[in-house]
Amino acid sequence: MSRFVGVLGLLVLVLASVMAAVVAYSQESMVVVFSASDPVGDDKGTGNYTYPTNAVFQPGVFDLTGFMVMKNSTHVALVVFLRNLGGNPWEGPAGFCLQHVQIYVRTTATETTNTSTYGLKVVVSDDYAWHYAILLTPGWGEEPAPQGQVSAIYDATGSLVAKAGESGFTVYADPSMNAIVALINTSLLVDIDNIASWKYVVTVSGYDGFEASKLRSVGLTAEEWKFGGADTYALAANVAPLVIDLLAPTADAQYAMLTSYKVAHETMEGTPADKAGWPDPQTYH
Repeated sequence: MSRFVGVLGLLVLVLASVMAAVVAYSQESMVVVFSASDPVGDDKGTGNYTYPTNAVFQPGVFDLTGFMVMKNSTHVALVVFLRNLGGNPWEGPAGFCLQHVQIYVRTTATETTNTSTYGLKVVVSDDYAWHYAILLTPGWGEEPAPQGQVSAIYDATGSLVAKAGESGFTVYADPSMNAIVALINTSLLVDIDNIASWKYVVTVSGYDGFEASKLRSVGLTAEEWKFGGADTYALAANVAPLVIDLLAPTADAQYAMLTSYKVAHETMEGTPADKAGWPDPQTYH
């Protein structure tokens, strides 16, 4: 019951905030089509990860606490809640700079799907093979992530659907809710009529504009700009996940998914961890 009440509380706050942003595009109210909470304090990746040591990485800046999807006839709003947005110390144009959020969306369409991810060193379970990958990043420059630093939407073939600031796609942070919000024009997406049946995989990682993947790395021991706590063999085989938090009903479920990688010790060849999403809001009530 407490988790249900928590989601309702978030709903009241987010409706006012998102509607204020959407009003420029539409006078319609939005309806919630998916909402889920995530355990507080599970921002440990595989269960052993620790934050980088620089003071800018405040407690909770990578701790996913909830996810919500809303829509009206013109827009879909995706809202990612964090325990602590952490301010915007490096002045990312989108209002945040510490986090790199990835959302993988499986619709009910019969079009091509994909199970790979953008640099996370994990794969998506077949049941959640995605039609859209939505990368939410701080927004410097003009080039879309992951080559650049602007939020982007890709379809399963790897084609760019839209980048933030163009084509009906807007990304911004709401510090009052410790949230990152993506507004997407429905014209960019297929299968909108069946959105209530869509599935989602939501990840939070560290943002690092100096890495090719734009994802902060992980090592055996935390350093000033690197996460710690990775498994020796996973690092050697290049399958140590770069996911710090994953939308899941329990911390143990997250840890199990992110440690499902396999490493052949004789050859140091690895198979990435397999992660799933959580499609049914009732799971969280």
